[in-house]
Amino acid sequence: GEIISRDGSNAENVSARFNKVKNAVRAINTCGKGKVMRRIEMDALTTLHEAVTLPTLLYNSETWPLNCATKKELDKIEIWAWKSMLGLPKTTPTASIIFTTGALYASIRVQIKQLIYLHKVLQKKQDHWTKTSLYALRQHSTGWPKQISANLEEWDLETNWDTIKTKSAREWKRMVCEAAERKNKEKLLNDCYKKERGNREARTKTKSLIPVLENQEYRRQPQPFMTKNNKVTTRAYIMGRYGMLQCAANYSNGYGSKNCRRCEVIDDEPHR
Repeated sequence: GEIISRDGSNAENVSARFNKVKNAVRAINTCGKGKVMRRIEMDALTTLHEAVTLPTLLYNSETWPLNCATKKELDKIEIWAWKSMLGLPKTTPTASIIFTTGALYASIRVQIKQLIYLHKVLQKKQDHWTKTSLYALRQHSTGWPKQISANLEEWDLETNWDTIKTKSAREWKRMVCEAAERKNKEKLLNDCYKKERGNREARTKTKSLIPVLENQEYRRQPQPFMTKNNKVTTRAYIMGRYGMLQCAANYSNGYGSKNCRRCEVIDDEPHR
């Protein structure tokens, strides 16, 4: 019923929910400290993240006004949650976490929910107030319908609402999820690059992911070490693979220099 909102007030709930997410993550970390839980720690953390953290963050997001700032905030909050649960440094690359956990970006999850919600509204009776509101706002090209129309075009989905209405819920969900996988891969690949003086350059810590993501056979899934090890081992894998080991090259502020004090060369992973 909030599709008539225009002022972005729903988006403010994203920041307001950050404290709830923090409490959820704190509870998950406490739960993971038990002796029994440690044997299945990563499986348990992943399941609890999907069942507790994400619903807390994305509740009622079907009708949110979703601009670029809100998308970035959502993604930042979920990445913060992963870093907190795994005990990773704040500077751990976002791409490494998304790739390792096999997660969808939080902002893409919201867009999936919104596109599926569109189909639900279109299935309602013609005189239902939510459908009437939807078409009225669409006629004026404003609010939530304008955002949804842009999302359909961006994801290369069917843009004719009458055609969308004729599709079954299962078929439409499948189409939306397939488009979401493509966009998630594209966004993940973009996060492996940075802009330097107008040029697009691969980020040093995640450049090894680029050929993997560019492979047509790549499928989103948690990396094997995520499900076979505990949290400590998983953290060590991520830090070791993506340039986050405790060395002077990665933590020059704490060491005072990027050079090894004994050998006077760059103190990085190969040197260690």
